[in-house]
Amino acid sequence: MSAPGSGVQNPSHLLAAAARTAASGILTATRGKHRRLVCIQKGRVVFVVSNVVEEQMNAMLVSKKLLSTEERDLFQREAEATGTQFDMLLIHKKRLSPDELYEVACERARELLFSTLEWTDGEFSFSRGQPKLEGELTVELPCIALLFEHAQKYPSSITVVRKRIGPNDMRPMPTDRAEQIRNLLNLDERALQVLLHSRGSLSVKELVARVEGSTEEVLRTLYALMQVGVLRPAKDSEIPRMEAAESISRQEVLGRLERLDEADHYAVLGLPHKSSTEEIREAYYYLARRYHPDRFRTGHLQDLLDRMEAYFSKVTEAYNTLFDPDRRTHYDEEQVSSTASKSSEPQQDTAYLARQNFARGKLLVDKKQLPDAVKFFENAIELDPSRAVYHLELGRILILNPRRRPEAEELLTKCVAMNPALVEAYIALGELCEKTDRAERAVSNYEEALRWEPTHVTAQERIAALKSTGRRKGLFGG
Repeated sequence: MSAPGSGVQNPSHLLAAAARTAASGILTATRGKHRRLVCIQKGRVVFVVSNVVEEQMNAMLVSKKLLSTEERDLFQREAEATGTQFDMLLIHKKRLSPDELYEVACERARELLFSTLEWTDGEFSFSRGQPKLEGELTVELPCIALLFEHAQKYPSSITVVRKRIGPNDMRPMPTDRAEQIRNLLNLDERALQVLLHSRGSLSVKELVARVEGSTEEVLRTLYALMQVGVLRPAKDSEIPRMEAAESISRQEVLGRLERLDEADHYAVLGLPHKSSTEEIREAYYYLARRYHPDRFRTGHLQDLLDRMEAYFSKVTEAYNTLFDPDRRTHYDEEQVSSTASKSSEPQQDTAYLARQNFARGKLLVDKKQLPDAVKFFENAIELDPSRAVYHLELGRILILNPRRRPEAEELLTKCVAMNPALVEAYIALGELCEKTDRAERAVSNYEEALRWEPTHVTAQERIAALKSTGRRKGLFGG
């Protein structure tokens, strides 16, 4: 094993470097008399050891109430007497299963590593080599995924996160290693959105407005992507060069838009029905790089921006559906069923079909498959535009998308005009007004809800909260 490096290095940087190079070795962390060793094999944390008794595996088993103190002491004595590893003895005696022990070991490794990364006064070094862990209960936790998870939770203050990200006019863009590091992560939908919008053309403020989720959620995701080396601030000289990179002809774009009309999800991504998950991922990222709406905000094709935003919404919906195995199976079954019904069943009553679409949309909402639910609610409204509740449910979902909030407001306003007694429509309008910084308008909608249902708890609570805030800001009188 090579000699340790300098003791003043950043532990996050050491772990990131180990992940990128699939290195093996030991990260040594020292703070006073406190010492921890993080063993790494091929870019993965496999074992963490501490010189503090309370941080040992047997102590954690007691704290998790998987063992009593008496049992712990009994097994410890037997392990020492027989020269057997403590955890192996628990498995041999069938006191705990291998899965139970592995889960606790993962949790312990994660907790110790995360607290180590928060040591601001510690000394750190990394020694390359193969850790000797024969007989130890090891885990497999990818370093880069741990760093990403840690950065989404720490620091606890969002104000500190804001400062570390940089000013609101900073424009994030991918690093040279972005693709390599991204492949080591299992990014959720929000992280994918942040990554796709971070091409150097949007500021942090614009990014927060564009990506679904609370301001804190988006900022923490952005911070995490920057911490693991996927994103970095764009230099002023890079922004115009990015806008001009790889020109796209009008003919190419219009041709792609024309092919979209009757396309199913596979055709939207330009894939055959038997495509693998990796092929679906690669197709999506190719389309994101080439046709993302941010590329059409300036230049000779900016008149196509609205159509490209609609196009990319379909691309994202196709990817979200086909990349998830369960959703893909359900989609394929629906496609087969739809084709069969069109060819063999007589035309059904449109009101009945509208109810079927609405019921399907509600089911998808319960499963939190909102993009799919939107499609069914839109179908229900198209088939039977006279039902106020159809407009209500679609409006509720569209509130979550900042770009579609004007459409949501139009739907909800129409809803209360169709059925003035539909209290939940006023509540939804109030929530929409709050999200668009119209506090007085929000209060008016909540008050209208109370006129129809005087005991509505949500309306009462939101009015009290808004008026309390408003008095502090001088927005409301009385």
